[in-house]
This record gives sequence, C-alpha cells and structure tokens, in this order.
Amino acid sequence: MRSEAPIGFGLMCKPPRPGAAKTRLAAAIGPDRAARLARAFLEDCAAAAVAAARLQRLDRAAFFRPADAATEIGAILGPGWPLEFADAGDLGGTMRDVLARLLQRCPGGAIIMGADVPLITGEVIAASARSLREGDGRRIVLIPSEDGGYCLIGLRSLQAAAALFDPMPWSTSAVLR
Repeated sequence: MRSEAPIGFGLMCKPPRPGAAKTRLAAAIGPDRAARLARAFLEDCAAAAVAAARLQRLDRAAFFRPADAATEIGAILGPGWPLEFADAGDLGGTMRDVLARLLQRCPGGAIIMGADVPLITGEVIAASARSLREGDGRRIVLIPSEDGGYCLIGLRSLQAAAALFDPMPWSTSAVLR
C-alpha cells in the first residue's frame, strides 16, 4: 500500500426504494424501474470508488439516509464499506457534516460523491484525490453535473468550502453559478 496519508471518500447514498428513488425519472419510467436504475447507479459508483482505491489511498465510507437504510445499503455495497448515517436536515448541511467527519479522520483531504453518477470512473476519482494531495489547504476539486450542480466535491479544509455552502440553493440548476 502507498505510504501517503489517505484521502477520505464519502459515497452519499439513499436506498433504491420504489416510489422514493429517482422520483423525477420515475414519472416517465415507473417507480420499479427507477429503483432498479438507482440500485445499478449505486453499485457502479461503489465499484468506481473501489477501483480508485487501488490507484490512490482512500478511506472509504458510505453515508446514508434515511436512518432505517443501513441494512439495505450494506447488502448492496457489501463488506469493505463502513456505513454512517448522515442527515443534517438539508443537502448542504449534510454534505458539510460528512466532509467534516471525513476531514477529522483524514486531515489531508476529503471527497464526497453522489451515488447516482455511474459514468465517473475510478481513474477520475483517483485523479481528484491526487489533485487534493498536490494542492494547498485552499484546494477544492469539483466535478460539475449536467443539471447545474456537482457530482463530486473534494477539499482540504472546511474553510475552503465556505463559498460552496453559504448560501447555496442545493438541488437546483443555480448551484454551479
């Protein structure tokens, strides 16, 4: 294993339940198909993180909500994924909380990623970790999503994230502006 300190990696998860997963998409394809797709996305994202950990030292964990989803998420992800409940009331607060937890145990940097971005590869996640290692405490790594938000956020300090979180209309097309 590489000798550098690990970068914390948090996969932000929700259980792929019919009627609760990918609800906008479910309107077009139905709740069962949307839930199956959400599960496939979660599996693909987890596999990408595992692949990234072969290239860069990552301390991985799955952060989930709602509180009753641990068994369900654990069964999908399998062993090797510590599970932590995370729900600070809104998306921005939850992401900030998860980043703070990751930075507490991995002061060299933290990355969070949604579990619905199946096209992100392990190489992209590893490159994000490498970029964090090469930067100073102000370094932020962002991968934008087509809907105007971010699918991956990496940073070295919570102070560096102030512009990302205060105030931010999360889950809207205005996030990246």
